[in-house]
Amino acid sequence: MNNQELGREIKRARQEAGLTQARVAAFMTEAGFRLHQTQITSIESGDRPLTIMEAIAICSIVGVDLAAIVRVGADEETSGHDLRFARVQLAMAERELQQARDAQAEARTRVAAARATVGEQARQVRELEAKARESARADAVARAEQAVRALSDARR
Repeated sequence: MNNQELGREIKRARQEAGLTQARVAAFMTEAGFRLHQTQITSIESGDRPLTIMEAIAICSIVGVDLAAIVRVGADEETSGHDLRFARVQLAMAERELQQARDAQAEARTRVAAARATVGEQARQVRELEAKARESARADAVARAEQAVRALSDARR
């Protein structure tokens, strides 16, 4: 499948989803890709090639499976070489997606650990504050008792 065929299928899927190019560009930007409406036009016309991650994201936005789009291209007399290449690209994209998911899970684990550490540190701070208050109270009581003794001694 070449860029023109992929672009044509993406355009068809976008139109079937009832989305404008501007809306797709906005969704892509929200997903972390910096694409403008004019770039969507270039993609759909086949003038701008897509990265695998962009293709996966656009397909997700318009509600189609990238593999289905690749199969449509294969059904339209795409050579066996193009189909094998597309399958390799799809496998690579799936691997990249899994790596991204793994990285996200690792990040979540690290965030949870950091939160636990912060929670433990906050507990320790509260304990130290309580000890400081208790020490301040004990010092105040000791000074008050000392003042009372001094007054008693002075009256004798």
